[in-house]
Amino acid sequence: MVRLLIEDITIRKGEQIQLDIRFRGGAAKTLMLPKPLSFCESHKQDPAMVAEMDRQLEDYNYADTARILNETGFKTGDGLPLTSIAVGYVRKAYGLKSRFERLRERGLLTISEMAKACGVSINTIAHWRRKGLIRACPINDRTQFLFEDPGPNPPKKHIRRTLTAATR
Repeated sequence: MVRLLIEDITIRKGEQIQLDIRFRGGAAKTLMLPKPLSFCESHKQDPAMVAEMDRQLEDYNYADTARILNETGFKTGDGLPLTSIAVGYVRKAYGLKSRFERLRERGLLTISEMAKACGVSINTIAHWRRKGLIRACPINDRTQFLFEDPGPNPPKKHIRRTLTAATR
């Protein structure tokens, strides 16, 4: 149907897109349209969301940060709800510090460092964390943690006593 009305269209790209339309009856029309955004520009993250994400990553892992940002009403550049994977991508793309780096700057210890400081095995540290004897901060959505320094009085490992003939 449009072929019956339009003779030809000339497109010129510059600061704006200029469309010169020539109709079959001899009339002409010029349209000036704004240049469309590139894919990267149209899917750019909201700067307020990135700033809020940076603040939330100080205290929360990726999954909790995504949940909080979704409750606040933020979305990805595509307009989708945030997930822990999306938080990771945005963090890398905008050069934000990882949760691990933030916690290490606060002086938290890895499980190996904590075990060495307390003079026990890694399994004992994991057991103490589950029992609540030591404080730990989750790094991610899995079972990885960094531990607060126990200071001069770390928990002591329970010493098993063997029964001797006298105590039986």
